[in-house]
Amino acid sequence: MNGHTTWSFPREIEFEDATQLSRRIRELSVIENTVVFDLSATKHIHSSFVGFLIHTKQYLEAQGMHLILKTSPQIDKILAMLDLASYFPIVTAPAAPEKEPLLQ
Repeated sequence: MNGHTTWSFPREIEFEDATQLSRRIRELSVIENTVVFDLSATKHIHSSFVGFLIHTKQYLEAQGMHLILKTSPQIDKILAMLDLASYFPIVTAPAAPEKEPLLQ
């Protein structure tokens, strides 16, 4: 059976985060041949994170592994603007329903 691992990301991803993640990606086991990056809660990413995504996809594929992105609508827009939407296998998370404000 093929294994997978999921990494969940915060609302915002800054420059420092991309640097730390680059180190962690090399620790993945080949047993986990599919890596899912859950960006469904992420609204903003630093440009260095885009480079990290491209590098990670190439690195994982060289190891016989796969990267799948689970994205928010905001991340979908960013990837589309950068012409990267078709570069990554993407699963789009449904938009969160709008809630009525508690106070009006």
